[in-house]
Amino acid sequence: MKSDYIQASVCQEKRKDPIEMFHSGQLVKVCAPMVRYSKLAFRTLVRKYSCDLCYTPMIVAADFVKSIKARDSEFTTNQGDCPLIVQFAANDARILSEAAGIVHPYANGIDINCGCPQRWAIGEGYGACLINKPELIQDMVKQVRNQVDNPKFSVSIKIRIHNDLIRTVDLCRKAEAAGVSWITVHGRTVEERHQPVHYDAIKIIKESISIPVIANGDIRTLKDAENVWQVTGTDGVKKKMTIQWVAVASFLYAEIGLILIFCLPFIPPQRWQKIFSFSVWGKIASFWNKAFLTIIILLIVLFLDAVREVRKYSSAHAIEKGTTTKPGTFEHTQMKLFRSQRNLYISGFSLFFWLVLRRLVTLITQLAKEMSNKGVLQSQAENTNKAAKKFMEENEKLKWILKSHGKDDGNVLEKENKKLVEDQAKLKTELKKTSEALSKAQNDVITMKMQAERLSKEYDQLLREHAELQVMAAPGDKSEPPQLSEYHCNYVVSRPVYSELAFQQKHERRLQERRTLRESLAKSCSCSRKKAFGMLKTLLPVFEWLPKYRVKDWLLSDIISGISTGLVATLQGMAYALLAAVPVGYGLYSAFFPILTYFIFGTSRHLSVGPFPVVSLMVGSVVLSMAPDEDFLIPMNGTAANITVVDSAARDAARVLVASALTLLVGIIQLIFGCLQIGFIVRYLADPLVGGFTTAAAFQVLVSQLKIVLNVPTKNYNGILSIIYTLIEIFENIGDTNIADFIAGLLTIVICMAVKELNDRYKHKIPIPIPIEVIVTIIATAISYGANLEKNYNAGIVKSIPRGFLPPALPPVSLFSGMAAESFSVAVVAYAIAVSVGKVYATKHDYTIDGNQEFIAFGISNIFSGCFSCFVATTALSRTAVQESTGGKTQVAGIISAVVVMIAIVALGKLLEPLQKSVLAAVVIANLKGMFMQVCDVPRLWRQNKTDAVIWVFTCVVSIILGLDLGLLAGLVFALLTVVLRVQFPSWNGLGSIPSTDIYKSTKDYKNIEEPEGVKILRFSSPIFYGNVDGFKKCIKSTVGFDAIRVYNKRLKALRRIQKLIKKGQLRATKNGIISDGSPNNAFEPDEDIEDFEELDVPTKEIEVQVDWNSELPVKVNVPKVPIHSLVLDCGAISFLDVVGVRSLKMIVKEFQRIDVNVYFASLQDHVLEKLEQCGFFDDHVKMDTFFLTVHDAILYLQNQGKSQEGQDSILEKITLIQDCKDPLELMEAELVEEELDVQDEAIRRLAS
Repeated sequence: MKSDYIQASVCQEKRKDPIEMFHSGQLVKVCAPMVRYSKLAFRTLVRKYSCDLCYTPMIVAADFVKSIKARDSEFTTNQGDCPLIVQFAANDARILSEAAGIVHPYANGIDINCGCPQRWAIGEGYGACLINKPELIQDMVKQVRNQVDNPKFSVSIKIRIHNDLIRTVDLCRKAEAAGVSWITVHGRTVEERHQPVHYDAIKIIKESISIPVIANGDIRTLKDAENVWQVTGTDGVKKKMTIQWVAVASFLYAEIGLILIFCLPFIPPQRWQKIFSFSVWGKIASFWNKAFLTIIILLIVLFLDAVREVRKYSSAHAIEKGTTTKPGTFEHTQMKLFRSQRNLYISGFSLFFWLVLRRLVTLITQLAKEMSNKGVLQSQAENTNKAAKKFMEENEKLKWILKSHGKDDGNVLEKENKKLVEDQAKLKTELKKTSEALSKAQNDVITMKMQAERLSKEYDQLLREHAELQVMAAPGDKSEPPQLSEYHCNYVVSRPVYSELAFQQKHERRLQERRTLRESLAKSCSCSRKKAFGMLKTLLPVFEWLPKYRVKDWLLSDIISGISTGLVATLQGMAYALLAAVPVGYGLYSAFFPILTYFIFGTSRHLSVGPFPVVSLMVGSVVLSMAPDEDFLIPMNGTAANITVVDSAARDAARVLVASALTLLVGIIQLIFGCLQIGFIVRYLADPLVGGFTTAAAFQVLVSQLKIVLNVPTKNYNGILSIIYTLIEIFENIGDTNIADFIAGLLTIVICMAVKELNDRYKHKIPIPIPIEVIVTIIATAISYGANLEKNYNAGIVKSIPRGFLPPALPPVSLFSGMAAESFSVAVVAYAIAVSVGKVYATKHDYTIDGNQEFIAFGISNIFSGCFSCFVATTALSRTAVQESTGGKTQVAGIISAVVVMIAIVALGKLLEPLQKSVLAAVVIANLKGMFMQVCDVPRLWRQNKTDAVIWVFTCVVSIILGLDLGLLAGLVFALLTVVLRVQFPSWNGLGSIPSTDIYKSTKDYKNIEEPEGVKILRFSSPIFYGNVDGFKKCIKSTVGFDAIRVYNKRLKALRRIQKLIKKGQLRATKNGIISDGSPNNAFEPDEDIEDFEELDVPTKEIEVQVDWNSELPVKVNVPKVPIHSLVLDCGAISFLDVVGVRSLKMIVKEFQRIDVNVYFASLQDHVLEKLEQCGFFDDHVKMDTFFLTVHDAILYLQNQGKSQEGQDSILEKITLIQDCKDPLELMEAELVEEELDVQDEAIRRLAS
């Protein structure tokens, strides 16, 4: 925003108040806002000719707030530019208020343009569409008033009139109530352009409101301004409402306020009763009835008077509507009728609410009395209950006394018991009466509540009707809704600790209905009328959307969009034919034929089907490899035999056949994929992979077109490092550059990119993007034809374009064998690009596309196009953007674009023959900007996910070096390899619990985490399969801190040494453990607390020996300590298991069980549990009761078990027999070796045997 020597304080002092001008009684001359005028220089000029008030051109508030460049270019002012009104186009109150805050120091006010009839403005939600949104206008005005704290800062609106003038008057009144300073009225409707201005409508609007009104429309001279001023009376003041109706309206709002106060939920009726009991109400009550009747009579009189006026103006309204009187009379009478109806509603509602108020006070009083009676009855009922309880207690005591006394006192006790029974019956009777009275009181209270609710509903309905009338807007700003406070909620769940077995026993699983193959085939092969229509609409989506086509709403937009898209498609088809290495005319065929079939079979409404540079380049690489120039060399006539030239006619014909055959094969592959429902294959082409691949393809396209722009002779390289060889040869022959082609291409690139940038930047102001490619092509063709560039400067031109269509012919199928691999990659890439673009626009316009049907649609399109000498079609980003941005609604726009291309083929082809090829190549290069801008995604990807960034860079570099086909394959393999590596080395965590919760988090990532004593918890976040079994074992070893197999081996070694010492007599087993006989033993460490030797005579085989493996042993063997007794595996993130994973898991459980560590499982998914059952995981050692629903269930179970920290090894059962055993532990060693075998080792041993 520019300001020439502006200082806010000085400008405020010299500023005039526009409102004072309107109240001066003189004609106020206003300079209207015009886009091409109204700049600072023009405003300075008109102020010299007695212009009182000036507007700026309309400024889009969103751009003005967002961009400083927009502020600098759109708004310029200086000290003498006062008073000044800044006009904004806005549809958001917050943005408009920010814009008003920016211009507030430099302007006298702002104006909201609600009358611009231009299509771009209405499409963006600005201009004349706002006259149908009075609430939005009110909101914007109020927001600006709140933002700018200056009462002299004006806020005005400019509007057009409705066809129904009452709506316009209502809009003006709402704007006036919101705080608008004045209203500018253009006396035409939105649809009218050059029709006469309705000045009588402006006059009626002026008479209906009290704020100033500016008349606008067809005022070209000062004389016109004075005439309009006299005709419309825009300097007049609206006749105010009469005193009695002002009083009645005020009384109505007072009634509504009192009723609302009485209906407040937090004030009970008792409180109102206390309020009504004040002494002041006693003084009022003396004349309450008289005042009530007086007000009733006055309201009835006013109501009857309003009825009389309504009948009067209704009859006059009907008469004047049928007669031809002077303009404005009918509208004026209609306005008087509207006012009389308003008065009728005001008096009627006032009378009704007065009666409602009287009845409401009565109901509140009655309800308060009933509630007080209810309280008394409840207290009586409580006292009666207490007396009954006391009686029952005394009765029990008497019974006990009766049993304890003898038979002599029986008669006396019996009499007393009878008396107590009678008293009990009396109490029951009184209790019953009290209960009935209480029930009756409750029913009365319920009845009163129902009456109050019904009255409240009637009041709400009347209030809604009153709001709909909107006769008189309520004063004051709309209060903002209170913000909800945040609540910190807790939950407590009480349930038993569930193992999987206990849960399945208590909660029965739903049986899954499994159909046989015969039943499935019978259901899928059954047919009905509804199913047949559904299949027809699925295969032919045109029958789904075409019957619903809205001709009046969509046809014009589709025609405009189709013409714009067709012009772009014509030029792009010719340009992309150079990439496909076929004559230019065949590009027009490729832009025409695919649209015809996609119209029938496609599911996207906005795709523009045709050539795409990446796919065209991939087709060109196949064409050049199968039909190189070397295959078409012929000797030159009249020269030596070693001089040859290329037979261009035969070469072009062969290349067209190769391109057509490739298109047919690609279509067949896509059709097969669609029929097999494998559209999911595109999911493996991740966004980073596609981004890197398309960027590399853009670089390839740039290099391939660079030689055409320079018109440098080079060979056609293909394969690995082809782009490097092409660049080397281009720079070697750069001295042979054709200056005419180079200048034409360079100018085309600069102009196209500059205009495209303007299209993007000002797309909200330009209703249709500028078709710069078409304009540049026409100009370049005219220059080439006029200057005869081919003859004078040896420029490369298109030369010949076939006129009309070629007859369909099936390409040679024998060529399929040489292009099978390339056709697969072309088919997948073409489909991926089309579906990606289609999903973007489907999401934007709220519909869905079917991926498998898109495969079928493009397959049929390419098969059909291949028979007409076309190359592979997909969609182009720029063409699709043009079709959508110009208003295209359906594929009807695509058909119209095909008609435009057909006209070019049939009639305009001859006119384009002088066009330079460098211009077409430059058009291709100019359209690569979006692809090259994808390089900016790499830093963002690196910040978000380094793996995706590496995939992007790797795919891009490899595709540049190896070529597009091999590069795509290499990028896909690399992307899948990253997935394999991430699964191969998954994340795992040792878990601990947050105190007093059931939440378990990583001990490495969180502080104040408690690990249960003697328990380790492991979460493994990956499937368990043959590829990561070893990693899973390492995770367990790192979590528990020891190797279970090594612990077991060390313990066996210690037992062997103990056995040898027992055989030698140096050790004996007692009930207190293993002790020595007193002889020196270097391997023995004596116990300080030695028992009496007499006790050692007990036979050792009858003593169960206890070995504490976590203490010091009597042999020099380093046995690792086992500090835990349980291991809990959190399996919630395990999505599947294979056979190897199940066997390894079972082996791990047995390894830990041998060292007396139990393994528990938690949070297994049902299908994983079923897989364990199918693979025979459960046996006598591994049972279902070790599986729990959650980790917390397992921990609670372990805590309840109260397992001792002193471990007892499972091998101890054999120690009592070791003393008499003379054989070594060969059996245990054999079992150990067998159990220690890993799955992979066992598989290798089987293969070896």
